[in-house]
Amino acid sequence: MSNLNDGVLELARPEIIGVLPNFPGSENNLLPRALLFEPLKVAIPTWQELESPAFLTLWLGWNGQTLPVTEYYFEPPINPGLFPYTAEIAPQLFSQEGEYEVHYKLDIGGNEYVSHLNTFTVDRTPPNLGNPGPLPLFPQDLIDRTITPEYLVAHNDEVEVTIARYLGQRPCDVITFYFGAATENNGLQISVHDSASDTVFKLKGDIIRAKGDGDHFAFYSLNDRAGNEGRNSRYQPIRVRGM
Repeated sequence: MSNLNDGVLELARPEIIGVLPNFPGSENNLLPRALLFEPLKVAIPTWQELESPAFLTLWLGWNGQTLPVTEYYFEPPINPGLFPYTAEIAPQLFSQEGEYEVHYKLDIGGNEYVSHLNTFTVDRTPPNLGNPGPLPLFPQDLIDRTITPEYLVAHNDEVEVTIARYLGQRPCDVITFYFGAATENNGLQISVHDSASDTVFKLKGDIIRAKGDGDHFAFYSLNDRAGNEGRNSRYQPIRVRGM
């Protein structure tokens, strides 16, 4: 970082508070749905020459706009304890889906300096575009879609279930699988590993036996990492016999 006397001040990018952690293949700095309806907090980091004896104006810049969306004024002497300083962005400015850019600009005694950019992502669309997912798939050798003790013995006391890839699938989406009544609300949660593959998991024999003999339903719901909730899938009838 250079000294103000050199006429150059390199400013670190602002921190977007509350975004979800990034990982390979994830949306960048994804904002949780719970934060979409309140002012977004942005932390302005401190810098080396903060105690300069000059008036300071801080602007928060937005998506490359030349006009600031927010501005703050500080009179000397400036208290270093104010920084990192938390600025706010009104929620109506990020009401649409997409990636947004944030930076800040300082006017220190008439000299202006612009920070590096940071970005965050807004996702408001539920998995599968909010449509019910297709039927959960059961093995072809599950005759008449009936689970018996003999089938469980022959298959390591479990039944393989496949959830086909759906529209908008992303890593760390959550599939909540239900087995039992159509009103079942105690589900098994499975994390989606990637955006291109079907999700395969095992329905354990203990769960099946606990439901007992009779006609049951298998179905699931989808939730994405941002917190968007999808609708229940189509219901697959499954019979349990001889338990």
